[in-house]
Amino acid sequence: MYPLHPANAAWPAMSETSTEFAEFIADFRQHGQRVTAVITKDGQLLCGKNRQRACEMLGLELRVEIYDGDDPIGYTISENKLRQQHTPAQLALIGSKLERLRRGRPNKSTRELIKSRSQIAEQLGVHVNLIDNARTLERTAIPAIIDLVRDDKVGLKNAVAYSYHTKREDQVADPKIVKSQGRLLRTPHKLAAQKDKDIVRKDKSEKLVRLSEVKKQFLPLFRAMIEQAKRHDALISKTEIGFIGARGKVILRDWENDDGKADRTGLRIVSSSRPVYQGSTNGRDNETLQVDQERDSGSDPGSRP
Repeated sequence: MYPLHPANAAWPAMSETSTEFAEFIADFRQHGQRVTAVITKDGQLLCGKNRQRACEMLGLELRVEIYDGDDPIGYTISENKLRQQHTPAQLALIGSKLERLRRGRPNKSTRELIKSRSQIAEQLGVHVNLIDNARTLERTAIPAIIDLVRDDKVGLKNAVAYSYHTKREDQVADPKIVKSQGRLLRTPHKLAAQKDKDIVRKDKSEKLVRLSEVKKQFLPLFRAMIEQAKRHDALISKTEIGFIGARGKVILRDWENDDGKADRTGLRIVSSSRPVYQGSTNGRDNETLQVDQERDSGSDPGSRP
């Protein structure tokens, strides 16, 4: 049994449980080995791993010939690309493996493997960006999602977008989820449009609103409260108005950072603050209310020196 050459190992072998492999073994049993396998001068199997497996299963001796060229990667690409059908995404994943063979300090036996990513992409017949995407997928996705791409159940670009923007522990190897989420993440304008809408919780008891809308409504209020606390006496103390305004800005900042502090901050404010206006306004005439409002806004004539 010959050890696999690294360039040969980058290409997937037929699954032993597949119909394709069963038909291959049946043909091999009936007609024998029709095409010789290829090995390098140092005895590594460069082409013919499925033939070698068939010979092992049937107790036959593998017929080989020696490769005397200087481009083993290019040879495996030409042989496997002609014999097997692959999608561009599958070729990109293979290209990522072939491209990694050139890493490290080359020695006499590995110098022949040195190829640039663009050279490998050109020989595979895919755009170099696809190999870049494959490298990103291998770095960010869980193995099950990579298998979805390799099995042609999910497109490479959707899988990359989904895995790149989703933490590993939150990733789900569901083709429908990967496709839908990946498609949205690849088109930011669609994602923004979806976020602009109110998202109804499952219990339908509450709606979530975009943080930018909350900031738009409340930041001016918080700033005004802080300014009023600095300038005028109100029905509550300057300290308390300043505290509410300042802590409100902290809540918004914590929400924006999504660091889990917002809930604790909000509870602290609720538990420590008193009602703004003590008692009821029932029975107070409009003139009294207007005077209160003018005093709070700094326009009360009686408050001027």
